[in-house]
Amino acid sequence: MPEYSQTGLNPLALAFAVCLGLLLLLLPRRYALLPLFAGACYMTMGQSVNVAGLNFDILRILVLIGWLRVIVRGEFKAIRIGSIDKAMLWWTLSSITIYTILWGTSDAFINQCGRAYDAIGLYLLFRALVRDVAEIIKIFKSLVFLIVPLAAFMLLEKVTGRNAFGVFGGVPTITYVRDGVLRCQGPFPHSILAGTFGAALLPFFVALWWQKKGQILAVTGVVSSTVITLTAGSSGPVMTCACAILALCLWRWRFQMQLVRRGIVFGLLGLQLAMKEPFWFVIAHMGVFSGSTAYYRAFLIDQTIRHFSEWWLIGTRYEQPWAPLLTDITDWYVRVALDGGLLTLILLFVILKRSYASVGRALRLRVHRSLPTQRCIWVLGAALFAHTMTFLGVWYWDQNIVNWYLLLAMIATVATPIYGVRKQPQVVPGTSDAVSAQEPEREPEPAPAPAWPLGRFSNLRYQNACYR
Repeated sequence: MPEYSQTGLNPLALAFAVCLGLLLLLLPRRYALLPLFAGACYMTMGQSVNVAGLNFDILRILVLIGWLRVIVRGEFKAIRIGSIDKAMLWWTLSSITIYTILWGTSDAFINQCGRAYDAIGLYLLFRALVRDVAEIIKIFKSLVFLIVPLAAFMLLEKVTGRNAFGVFGGVPTITYVRDGVLRCQGPFPHSILAGTFGAALLPFFVALWWQKKGQILAVTGVVSSTVITLTAGSSGPVMTCACAILALCLWRWRFQMQLVRRGIVFGLLGLQLAMKEPFWFVIAHMGVFSGSTAYYRAFLIDQTIRHFSEWWLIGTRYEQPWAPLLTDITDWYVRVALDGGLLTLILLFVILKRSYASVGRALRLRVHRSLPTQRCIWVLGAALFAHTMTFLGVWYWDQNIVNWYLLLAMIATVATPIYGVRKQPQVVPGTSDAVSAQEPEREPEPAPAPAWPLGRFSNLRYQNACYR
């Protein structure tokens, strides 16, 4: 993990943090998460304060303010615990426990508690603030207005070679150049992380194309996301963007994803038989810009698999690299394996598996809903696929965690809807007066699909025809 300087809070950053904190407390619930995104987009990790040895950057401070809000307003009470929520809690607990056992120090425990604060704090905060698909669409629209200025700053950095966010510390003032390519990074600690942030938002903006009067916002968001991806000058974000587009193109086969998954498995088996090296070395051929380290990432996965016996139980301290220069752990799956062993890695895969299953379940439950609603849910799956592939080349220890945990929270929301509350009259025994009673408001049950003599597959064709 690259190091960044701890500069404290300068007056400008302090004023910015105070404004975001007030907005977080005062904005309506559906817009309350926007200050968190603004903090991720326009403030570096170099602006932080140290409290009793604990490091609080602006994002962590905003999470604390956000939880103050949801507790005071009672917004957390609307959360319905689902399978993704449970998997997140178990994964976090496993990460803290095994990493502490591995290193056996209080510093290791504090370090993992900080990561757990980021993960659970952001995830559950977003779960409390996001309630349904309609609000998710509004979030997509709002993110467009936040991403446009960031794209402008990245483009300015590309033209001038100077980073405007350098005044806050944590990022260089002069843009880094590799093999003649400017690698712009804006407020992010690394150019790959900056490009990934923009690329991962692309599916959200594509979803706006099918919303009422959302075409202009969709084009603006897609262009801004593309600008951030390309100005970063890194191959990883470009591949993230390509994976998102590939997943979006599978929309027409959304009810046949089991066949698609089987096709992927057989395709990987075919690559294994045809290639001289293991199939994961396909990653080595995915470089886009000059100076790409795609082969390094494939080699890192290969060495991790070969040294399985060293890390499967409680991870490994990795004090002695498995190969010369193999010191930078850029793969998140490998990072989780080395820090938490096989159990923590499996729990991470459980989170991903349940998230994909939740997207499919949400689509099936809403098969008779409007086409824009279905596409919005599918976009969440496309973004999840983009992140899943991105983790092969980078791990999030920066502002990207806002994007990642918001996505998981939105998927959990559409899978386990948080119903509102409505008042219905209830007659008190012995009187004729009606008083209001609190009863959960449920979504109406979808009408049963018509029976067809050819069975389930012809039924799916009928559904596709209705909503195409």
